[in-house]
Amino acid sequence: MRTKKTHWIIPVFIIMIFAPNLIWPLISSRIDTGNYENRDLAAKPEFSLDSVSNLPDEIEDYYDDNLPFRNQLIELSSAIKYYCFNSSPSDRVVAGKDGWLFYADEDDGDPISCYKGTNLLTDEQLNTISSNLLAARDDLASRGIDFVVFIAPDKERVYSNEMPDYYGEPADSYAVQQIVNYLHENTDLNVVYPVDEIISAADSLGDKGILYHKTDTHWNELGAYVGAKVLLDSLNVSLPALNDSSITINESEDEAGDLAGIMGLHSWIEPGKTYIPTGFDKHDLVEDEWDFYNEYSFHASNADPRKIFIHRDSFCTAMAETIGSQFDESIMVYNQAYTRDKISEEKPDIYVFETVERYAVRNMSDVELVY
Repeated sequence: MRTKKTHWIIPVFIIMIFAPNLIWPLISSRIDTGNYENRDLAAKPEFSLDSVSNLPDEIEDYYDDNLPFRNQLIELSSAIKYYCFNSSPSDRVVAGKDGWLFYADEDDGDPISCYKGTNLLTDEQLNTISSNLLAARDDLASRGIDFVVFIAPDKERVYSNEMPDYYGEPADSYAVQQIVNYLHENTDLNVVYPVDEIISAADSLGDKGILYHKTDTHWNELGAYVGAKVLLDSLNVSLPALNDSSITINESEDEAGDLAGIMGLHSWIEPGKTYIPTGFDKHDLVEDEWDFYNEYSFHASNADPRKIFIHRDSFCTAMAETIGSQFDESIMVYNQAYTRDKISEEKPDIYVFETVERYAVRNMSDVELVY
């Protein structure tokens, strides 16, 4: 009797194992298979006698990254952790208050150490950074090009009130603040770090206009406008303040951001609202090129006649049109596509080295990454 009751278990188990693989080719075109993890998925391994010992691990990695219904299984597991236990399913993301998410990857700029001030720099490190920036400034000045350093504030610092309480208040002394203070006290470099202006705008606007995406690492166009205005002020180019009567702040539905993707909740999570300022003079802006991994370029009419060149990271994206609209000609080159030959080719009047706070120490510590 025992055999009769259990003989069906093995075939059912086999069907359960292989059914997803059999069904997948028939429906995969209608299922979300996008990569939302901010990393490259494992490629299909190629057999080689030289690397045959690595083949089992490569096959396992490939299968793990290309498992049928992988996104859906990850989403289900992540949703249970996030919605049932109020816990982030990824150690790279901090689940904050009111649906806010924050980046916590120790190997990618370590923004939490920046927030807590546990990554303080020595005098030797500060001197190296200063020397690198001065070398860049002097070389560019010899070619008649003005040099500006622009640091975009980390989201964690601006919206510290949305961080979990156990992180405490953001540190008063931290690496980027050390850099800014050191450069202001010991050099005449034009260094723009609009953290005070961004925090002031966030406090004054409240829920009427948040400046960063709730589920993304980046600022939105409203936050980028505040940052761009401070940068442009340092270059004697005027933009109206947010409280100017000409400015309208438009609200729209946001999209799930990179942090939601890392958590595996890209299609589940409520991303909240995003905000876009309008009403400033864009000088008949024309977009000439828009390639995130290469360059953005624009031209405008009757704007500032100088040509601006920005050596950028992803934080420049939301600022690009605002800045581009204020110069007759502008080019913004992604750091991974940048070479010094670009400066000779473009012959700008202004060179801006732009970096987000969490990458500032790494980038400024190597003169090859500055210009």
